[in-house]
Amino acid sequence: MARIASLQVYALRGPKIARPHWTAFFPVPPGNEILVRLRTQQGLEGFGLASSYSAIEPLVKPWQSGLSELILGEDALAPERLYQKMFRLTANKVASEKGWSREAMIRLSAAVDLACWDIVGKAANLPLYKLFGGFRDEVPCYATCGYYREGKDEQELRDDLQMMVDQGHTGFKVKIGGLSLKDDMERLRVIREVIGERKDLMVDVNRAWDFKTACEGVKLLEAFNPRWLEEPVAWEDDRRLLKLLAQRTSIPLSGGESENTSFGCRSLLEVIGQPVGRPIYAQDDRMGGNLFGYGGYGGTNSWSSGAPPTQDERGAGTGWMLYALGCFLCLCFGPVGPLFWFVVAGMHYCKPREVRENLPQEAQVARVSLMTAVGSTCMLVAIFMFLAFVVYPNTSAWQGPFACEEPCRDWAMSSSSQELLVCLNKNTQRCAAPNRNRCWDDETLCRQTVTSSATECPRSCDSFSGFASRSDRAVCFNNATAACSESSSRGCFSTDFVCRPI
Repeated sequence: MARIASLQVYALRGPKIARPHWTAFFPVPPGNEILVRLRTQQGLEGFGLASSYSAIEPLVKPWQSGLSELILGEDALAPERLYQKMFRLTANKVASEKGWSREAMIRLSAAVDLACWDIVGKAANLPLYKLFGGFRDEVPCYATCGYYREGKDEQELRDDLQMMVDQGHTGFKVKIGGLSLKDDMERLRVIREVIGERKDLMVDVNRAWDFKTACEGVKLLEAFNPRWLEEPVAWEDDRRLLKLLAQRTSIPLSGGESENTSFGCRSLLEVIGQPVGRPIYAQDDRMGGNLFGYGGYGGTNSWSSGAPPTQDERGAGTGWMLYALGCFLCLCFGPVGPLFWFVVAGMHYCKPREVRENLPQEAQVARVSLMTAVGSTCMLVAIFMFLAFVVYPNTSAWQGPFACEEPCRDWAMSSSSQELLVCLNKNTQRCAAPNRNRCWDDETLCRQTVTSSATECPRSCDSFSGFASRSDRAVCFNNATAACSESSSRGCFSTDFVCRPI
């Protein structure tokens, strides 16, 4: 056990900047830091740092009003326990009564936590990276550059970048978002020209773009091949918009820099879920505490690997299931299958347009289903038309009329039915009336007649007598008009008599 025996706090302020430099919409302040120095009873010392982008006074006030008393006597080799004790002060009656702000307590708990871990490493005589597993013994770094500054022209931008290239930097993170897209892209063109194509280029918007601008911006940025795009959308809805933007670009996105705790990073991943084919990095360079960040990243990593499915993924899964069911039913029951495909497409296209734009996976299923449904429907209609107008007439018994064989003559002439068809069975040589005006497949239509046949034609039909010798015609006589006519291929009309049967 290494109890904390003494504690010292230093307020560090940087000099006023004569020529301030800006991110997209706020100036970079001079350094405001709180340095915490812990000393144990065994003489081990640890240092921790807390930063403030605004006034430093809120970070000083807790030390002046009793915070040190909560730390003295604690075991510096149990940093997690001490960190939790301090972190609970972010929502605590004592902290509220003393006027300790939540932001200040998050940052100060981080400083104390870092100091404790400094002591842990010194007690073990090991660097912290080895205590944390020692997976890497080096870390790539980059230079943040391209800040806006009043009066800064293209030549000054080139000079700044060239100086960093000469220093040996291989990665450059550039600030954009403070100008129009056109002007920012021109700045990036200059930067890429100076650093070359082989060096890493990262882009940081500092949450300055609205979603529409971000969608336009990512298209323009692809020409510069950035390693990642950092905080591209405004803060008020960045979680949801990051996910939507990831679906519209191949550029890896980065977010969460402005989160102060691992809880914030985890919440970011909860809303994002599993990115749809695009990485979204959760980062946090101000997160409270080293181990808290270490454990927090472990938690968020495990959460990300098992994130629940998004609305888009659920809709796509349901759509593919119905699509497969439609395929099965189409094979088994024909026309039933396309109904399921139309349902899948309808489930997507009935949603408002702004909602559909955020469901790319579901949209893909809907498009495939709609094309399959339309194609299969057209195919089924074509098959039906072919059967109805080509196959069906040729396979039906309507083959005449032809002259009946001898067994059917008396049967046909004795019938008084109107529009009678006489069917002759090829195998049994039996005659029969048709079934619904059709003969069966093994039967031949040997006569069609209407009403009872006339015994002989009147003289007015003599000119048609020549047709009596033909095998496919008869002479028809109309009592109402006293007119004779040649029969059609289907016999005489129902208003006529067959006066000279075939």
